[in-house]
Amino acid sequence: PRPQVSQSRERSDKVEYERLLALFRDGDLDGARQGFAAFLRDYQNSDLSPNARFWLGESHYGKKDYRQAIDSYDRVELEFPQSEKVPSAILKKGYAYLAMKDKKRASSAFKQVVTLYPRSPEAGKASDKLTQLKESR
Repeated sequence: PRPQVSQSRERSDKVEYERLLALFRDGDLDGARQGFAAFLRDYQNSDLSPNARFWLGESHYGKKDYRQAIDSYDRVELEFPQSEKVPSAILKKGYAYLAMKDKKRASSAFKQVVTLYPRSPEAGKASDKLTQLKESR
């Protein structure tokens, strides 16, 4: 009966993740933030954890809570280095630094995306931002 348990657990993490994403998309940032934090606690081994961590960052970002957002984005990179969410997390970290008027750190985040993930869609966005930063000096 052991595998059965993990199977239902796997499914419930997916259902919960979808529910939280819907909250986020509906603009319930507090609900999403609390939900994703609980998700990360309850489903530590879920393959959706990197995504949940990223969306937790997005929920903070949406509330203009940039330091918390940066912390979440950093942890995507640290805890799930193989995740496809990593380039997005580093890119969004750059945006958060920009929002905090920290152009130097923003710029280094954008450079990291371009250097480490040159073929990602995020690299294009990061590269545009770097151009804007250069022009705004």
